[in-house]
Amino acid sequence: MTIEIQLPANPEAAVTFHLSPLLEAVCALEAIVNPRAHPLQLHWVLETRKRLPRSLLTEIRKLGFAYRDWQLGFFTPRPREGVPAFHEELADIERLPLETFVEECARAFTPWEAERDPTFDEVMRDGATQAMLLEHARCLDPRYVEACEELIRSPDRLRRRLLDMLDQFWECAFKGEWARIHSALLADAERRSQRLRATDVWTVLHEVAPDARVVRDRHLLIFHRLPEHVVVDVTPTRPLLLVPSLFTRVKTRVECDPPWQPCLVYAYEGPLLRPPAEPPVALQRMLFALAHEARLQILKLCHEGPKSTQELARALSLSEAAISRHVRILHDAGLVRARRDGYYVLYASRKDAVERVSRHLRSFLG
Repeated sequence: MTIEIQLPANPEAAVTFHLSPLLEAVCALEAIVNPRAHPLQLHWVLETRKRLPRSLLTEIRKLGFAYRDWQLGFFTPRPREGVPAFHEELADIERLPLETFVEECARAFTPWEAERDPTFDEVMRDGATQAMLLEHARCLDPRYVEACEELIRSPDRLRRRLLDMLDQFWECAFKGEWARIHSALLADAERRSQRLRATDVWTVLHEVAPDARVVRDRHLLIFHRLPEHVVVDVTPTRPLLLVPSLFTRVKTRVECDPPWQPCLVYAYEGPLLRPPAEPPVALQRMLFALAHEARLQILKLCHEGPKSTQELARALSLSEAAISRHVRILHDAGLVRARRDGYYVLYASRKDAVERVSRHLRSFLG
């Protein structure tokens, strides 16, 4: 029930950070076809759906087998110097051997309970395998049947269709989004790279993959994921890529199936997703003071003129002790002020009380 990523004795040499515009675009496509799994991107999804041509949105849904429930392996980044261009990564898929493309797509249409994934020859020629793939495609989503039939009869055409859709999506919707977010993702990767050099690889791996178990003495990173035991060896020549993503739907996505590069896609949690600032204490006190019927009534009475606790108690049919507690909260929030007049303490609302609440609230909301 585990994925074990086995690192060498010098793990720092086998771990590197990487950015991938293609992978991020594919994660965004997953958000479009499965928005419930991407609550943080819901507004972006709704706005993007409105902008997309209807024909492109239909195609995105028909090809959802490639990214909705899991991502096909050929979307996994490859080690490169610097940040690759989107079309450079797209060209990698175009250059894939046809056998590799077919077998990877077929995995999306293969039931989990199948003993193994079908081979290229079985997908192309075996009637029983083809029937299984088509039946499972229909169970996943009837819209996938057309793509599955194309995989069996004309895989080159399916590849061209997938590449064309990705290219259109990039140009119509994601090119500008990548321009907005890529500098933040790059800064996150660079910051964590510096921490890796300053501390150690295990500290950083724990940060980017908090749902994994680190076993330092055995050089292992363990994820509880699959209904089988998988061991992934990483080396300086086949390193583990750590890829920050704003659109990933899980805390840490583990890509480990051969022949693809071992990869951890981790959720970016930097400034683009930072929670709102903590409300100032003064604002919290004011809003708390106003969030009670009796205190609102006290404030109104004190706005009409100075009142003693005895007057307020009689007017509101409350005990003087209860009135004292409410008045103290209003006073601490700066909404009323007190002055002594002989034996009595009189309370009056501050003339700028409403404006002070409004000013603090406007400042917080920006």
